Amino acid sequence: MVGAQFVVLAAVVGAYQLLMRVPIFRREMRKFQKLSRRGPFYRLGVWVVRRGVRRVLGDNAYVEPTIPPKPTHTRRTTESIAVTWRCHQPSKWVVDELWVDATVDGAPRPVEIDGDSATVRDLEPGTSVVFRARTVNPKGASPWSKELELRAHQEPVDGGGEGPNYVWKQTSKQIQVMCAVPPGTRGRDVQVQFASATFSVAVKGEEAPLFDKAQLLFKALKPDECTWELVADPHPHLLLTLEKLEPTLG
Repeated sequence: MVGAQFVVLAAVVGAYQLLMRVPIFRREMRKFQKLSRRGPFYRLGVWVVRRGVRRVLGDNAYVEPTIPPKPTHTRRTTESIAVTWRCHQPSKWVVDELWVDATVDGAPRPVEIDGDSATVRDLEPGTSVVFRARTVNPKGASPWSKELELRAHQEPVDGGGEGPNYVWKQTSKQIQVMCAVPPGTRGRDVQVQFASATFSVAVKGEEAPLFDKAQLLFKALKPDECTWELVADPHPHLLLTLEKLEPTLG
Protein backbone atom coordinates (compact mmCIF):
# COMPACT_ATOMS: atom_id res chain seq x y z
CA MET A 1 0.00 0.00 0.00
CA VAL A 2 2.79 2.42 0.94
CA GLY A 3 4.62 1.57 -2.30
CA ALA A 4 1.55 2.47 -4.34
CA GLN A 5 1.28 5.78 -2.49
CA PHE A 6 4.84 6.69 -3.35
CA VAL A 7 4.29 5.72 -7.00
CA VAL A 8 1.28 8.08 -7.22
CA LEU A 9 3.18 10.91 -5.53
CA ALA A 10 6.22 10.37 -7.77
CA ALA A 11 3.96 10.45 -10.85
CA VAL A 12 2.44 13.79 -9.76
CA VAL A 13 5.87 15.33 -9.06
CA GLY A 14 7.23 13.96 -12.35
CA ALA A 15 4.33 15.42 -14.34
CA TYR A 16 4.85 18.82 -12.71
CA GLN A 17 8.58 18.76 -13.49
CA LEU A 18 7.87 17.89 -17.13
CA LEU A 19 5.42 20.79 -17.42
CA MET A 20 8.01 23.14 -15.88
CA ARG A 21 10.31 22.29 -18.82
CA VAL A 22 7.83 24.01 -21.16
CA PRO A 23 9.02 27.67 -21.37
CA ILE A 24 5.55 29.24 -21.53
CA PHE A 25 4.21 27.17 -18.64
CA ARG A 26 7.35 27.81 -16.56
CA ARG A 27 7.20 31.57 -17.18
CA GLU A 28 3.52 31.83 -16.29
CA MET A 29 3.93 29.68 -13.17
CA ARG A 30 6.75 31.90 -11.92
CA LYS A 31 4.62 35.01 -12.48
CA PHE A 32 1.78 33.40 -10.57
CA GLN A 33 4.07 32.40 -7.69
CA LYS A 34 5.57 35.88 -7.48
CA LEU A 35 2.17 37.59 -7.45
CA SER A 36 0.51 35.24 -4.98
CA ARG A 37 3.37 34.30 -2.62
CA ARG A 38 2.08 34.50 0.95
CA GLY A 39 -1.19 35.82 -0.43
CA PRO A 40 -4.57 34.01 -0.51
CA PHE A 41 -3.78 32.05 -3.70
CA TYR A 42 -0.44 30.90 -2.32
CA ARG A 43 -1.98 29.77 0.97
CA LEU A 44 -4.78 27.99 -0.88
CA GLY A 45 -2.25 26.21 -3.08
CA VAL A 46 -0.17 25.14 -0.08
CA TRP A 47 -3.30 23.84 1.65
CA VAL A 48 -4.38 21.85 -1.42
CA VAL A 49 -0.91 20.32 -1.89
CA ARG A 50 -0.60 19.39 1.76
CA ARG A 51 -4.07 17.84 1.82
CA GLY A 52 -3.21 15.86 -1.27
CA VAL A 53 0.07 14.59 0.14
CA ARG A 54 -1.58 13.66 3.45
CA ARG A 55 -4.31 11.79 1.60
CA VAL A 56 -1.76 9.85 -0.46
CA LEU A 57 0.86 9.18 2.22
CA GLY A 58 -1.28 9.23 5.38
CA ASP A 59 0.84 9.14 8.53
CA ASN A 60 3.96 8.54 6.40
CA ALA A 61 3.90 12.25 5.51
CA TYR A 62 4.92 13.06 9.10
CA VAL A 63 8.38 13.07 10.64
CA GLU A 64 8.85 12.60 14.39
CA PRO A 65 9.45 16.05 15.95
CA THR A 66 12.64 16.43 18.00
CA ILE A 67 12.99 20.20 18.52
CA PRO A 68 10.73 21.98 21.05
CA PRO A 69 8.97 25.25 20.17
CA LYS A 70 10.48 28.60 21.14
CA PRO A 71 8.51 31.65 22.36
CA THR A 72 8.85 34.63 20.02
CA HIS A 73 6.30 37.20 21.22
CA THR A 74 4.12 37.86 24.25
CA ARG A 75 1.03 40.01 24.82
CA ARG A 76 -0.13 40.77 28.35
CA THR A 77 -3.10 42.58 29.87
CA THR A 78 -4.46 42.62 33.41
CA GLU A 79 -6.70 39.63 32.60
CA SER A 80 -4.85 37.57 29.96
CA ILE A 81 -1.46 36.45 28.69
CA ALA A 82 -0.79 35.34 25.10
CA VAL A 83 2.41 33.71 23.84
CA THR A 84 3.37 33.16 20.19
CA TRP A 85 5.60 30.16 19.52
CA ARG A 86 7.95 29.35 16.65
CA CYS A 87 7.54 25.66 15.85
CA HIS A 88 10.13 23.63 13.97
CA GLN A 89 8.35 21.70 11.19
CA PRO A 90 10.40 18.60 10.26
CA SER A 91 8.17 17.81 7.25
CA LYS A 92 7.45 20.32 4.49
CA TRP A 93 4.20 18.54 3.60
CA VAL A 94 2.33 18.72 6.91
CA VAL A 95 2.13 20.98 9.95
CA ASP A 96 2.58 19.56 13.45
CA GLU A 97 0.08 20.40 16.18
CA LEU A 98 1.08 22.81 18.95
CA TRP A 99 0.43 21.71 22.53
CA VAL A 100 0.76 24.26 25.34
CA ASP A 101 0.60 23.62 29.07
CA ALA A 102 -0.10 26.53 31.46
CA THR A 103 -0.18 26.48 35.25
CA VAL A 104 -0.89 28.98 38.03
CA ASP A 105 0.62 28.01 41.38
CA GLY A 106 1.00 24.46 40.05
CA ALA A 107 -2.67 24.18 39.02
CA PRO A 108 -3.44 23.75 35.28
CA ARG A 109 -5.31 26.51 33.48
CA PRO A 110 -7.32 26.30 30.22
CA VAL A 111 -5.35 27.40 27.16
CA GLU A 112 -6.85 28.74 23.93
CA ILE A 113 -4.68 27.79 20.95
CA ASP A 114 -5.06 29.59 17.63
CA GLY A 115 -2.41 28.56 15.12
CA ASP A 116 0.94 29.29 16.76
CA SER A 117 -0.53 31.46 19.55
CA ALA A 118 -1.64 30.28 23.01
CA THR A 119 -3.73 32.44 25.37
CA VAL A 120 -4.71 32.09 29.02
CA ARG A 121 -7.70 34.26 30.04
CA ASP A 122 -9.72 35.18 33.15
CA LEU A 123 -6.64 35.99 35.23
CA GLU A 124 -6.46 38.20 38.28
CA PRO A 125 -4.19 41.25 37.85
CA GLY A 126 -0.59 40.38 38.70
CA THR A 127 -1.12 36.61 38.36
CA SER A 128 2.00 34.63 37.39
CA VAL A 129 1.54 31.92 34.72
CA VAL A 130 4.11 29.28 33.77
CA PHE A 131 4.02 28.12 30.13
CA ARG A 132 5.66 25.22 28.32
CA ALA A 133 5.02 23.89 24.82
CA ARG A 134 5.76 21.03 22.43
CA THR A 135 4.73 19.90 18.95
CA VAL A 136 2.84 16.66 18.33
CA ASN A 137 1.98 14.52 15.30
CA PRO A 138 1.09 10.85 14.67
CA LYS A 139 4.79 9.92 14.75
CA GLY A 140 5.36 11.27 18.27
CA ALA A 141 5.96 14.44 20.29
CA SER A 142 8.89 16.80 20.70
CA PRO A 143 10.46 17.45 24.12
CA TRP A 144 8.79 20.14 26.22
CA SER A 145 10.23 23.63 25.86
CA LYS A 146 11.88 25.43 28.75
CA GLU A 147 9.37 26.85 31.22
CA LEU A 148 8.41 30.47 30.56
CA GLU A 149 7.00 32.45 33.50
CA LEU A 150 4.99 35.58 32.71
CA ARG A 151 2.97 37.84 34.96
CA ALA A 152 -0.27 39.58 34.00
CA HIS A 153 -0.18 43.37 34.22
CA GLN A 154 -1.26 44.98 37.47
CA GLU A 155 -4.36 47.10 37.79
CA PRO A 156 -3.11 50.66 38.40
CA VAL A 157 -4.35 52.16 41.69
CA ASP A 158 -3.89 55.89 42.27
CA GLY A 159 -1.13 55.98 39.67
CA GLY A 160 0.57 52.89 41.07
CA GLY A 161 -0.02 49.34 42.23
CA GLU A 162 1.43 46.42 44.14
CA GLY A 163 2.96 43.01 43.51
CA PRO A 164 4.66 40.22 45.46
CA ASN A 165 6.63 41.97 48.25
CA TYR A 166 6.66 45.36 46.57
CA VAL A 167 4.51 48.44 45.91
CA TRP A 168 4.99 51.29 43.48
CA LYS A 169 3.69 54.77 42.76
CA GLN A 170 4.45 57.38 40.15
CA THR A 171 4.32 61.03 39.20
CA SER A 172 4.67 62.56 35.76
CA LYS A 173 8.49 62.44 35.98
CA GLN A 174 9.41 59.46 38.17
CA ILE A 175 8.39 56.12 39.61
CA GLN A 176 9.14 54.95 43.14
CA VAL A 177 9.32 51.22 43.86
CA MET A 178 9.47 49.94 47.45
CA CYS A 179 10.39 46.27 47.89
CA ALA A 180 10.85 44.34 51.12
CA VAL A 181 14.33 43.01 51.98
CA PRO A 182 15.44 40.63 54.78
CA PRO A 183 16.28 42.22 58.15
CA GLY A 184 19.96 43.00 58.46
CA THR A 185 20.46 43.63 54.74
CA ARG A 186 23.32 46.07 54.14
CA GLY A 187 24.12 48.20 51.12
CA ARG A 188 26.96 45.93 50.03
CA ASP A 189 24.50 43.02 49.91
CA VAL A 190 22.40 44.76 47.25
CA GLN A 191 23.07 44.83 43.51
CA VAL A 192 21.00 47.24 41.40
CA GLN A 193 21.27 47.80 37.65
CA PHE A 194 19.36 50.44 35.70
CA ALA A 195 19.01 50.32 31.89
CA SER A 196 17.07 52.44 29.41
CA ALA A 197 13.86 50.39 29.76
CA THR A 198 14.55 47.77 32.46
CA PHE A 199 15.98 47.43 35.95
CA SER A 200 17.32 44.53 38.01
CA VAL A 201 17.65 44.08 41.77
CA ALA A 202 19.36 41.21 43.60
CA VAL A 203 20.04 40.73 47.32
CA LYS A 204 22.82 38.50 48.61
CA GLY A 205 21.45 35.32 50.17
CA GLU A 206 18.18 35.38 48.22
CA GLU A 207 17.56 32.46 45.83
CA ALA A 208 16.19 34.64 43.03
CA PRO A 209 16.53 38.34 42.08
CA LEU A 210 13.84 40.66 43.40
CA PHE A 211 13.60 42.06 39.86
CA ASP A 212 15.26 40.46 36.82
CA LYS A 213 15.30 42.93 33.92
CA ALA A 214 11.83 44.13 34.88
CA GLN A 215 10.23 45.86 31.90
CA LEU A 216 8.49 49.21 32.20
CA LEU A 217 5.22 50.15 30.56
CA PHE A 218 6.39 53.58 29.37
CA LYS A 219 9.08 54.47 26.84
CA ALA A 220 12.38 54.82 28.70
CA LEU A 221 14.37 55.80 31.78
CA LYS A 222 17.32 58.07 32.49
CA PRO A 223 19.60 55.32 33.89
CA ASP A 224 22.25 57.76 35.16
CA GLU A 225 19.68 59.67 37.22
CA CYS A 226 17.97 56.63 38.80
CA THR A 227 18.83 56.02 42.46
CA TRP A 228 18.23 53.52 45.26
CA GLU A 229 18.56 53.47 49.04
CA LEU A 230 17.96 51.16 51.99
CA VAL A 231 15.24 52.30 54.39
CA ALA A 232 14.81 50.82 57.88
CA ASP A 233 11.44 52.30 58.96
CA PRO A 234 8.71 51.21 59.29
CA HIS A 235 10.22 47.91 58.05
CA PRO A 236 13.37 47.07 56.06
CA HIS A 237 12.85 47.85 52.38
CA LEU A 238 14.64 49.06 49.30
CA LEU A 239 13.48 52.34 47.75
CA LEU A 240 14.11 52.70 44.00
CA THR A 241 13.58 56.05 42.30
CA LEU A 242 13.28 55.73 38.52
CA GLU A 243 13.54 58.91 36.48
CA LYS A 244 11.48 58.90 33.29
CA LEU A 245 13.04 60.09 30.06
CA GLU A 246 9.80 61.88 29.14
CA PRO A 247 6.79 62.82 31.30
CA THR A 248 3.91 60.36 30.98
CA LEU A 249 1.14 61.83 33.11
CA GLY A 250 -0.77 65.10 33.24
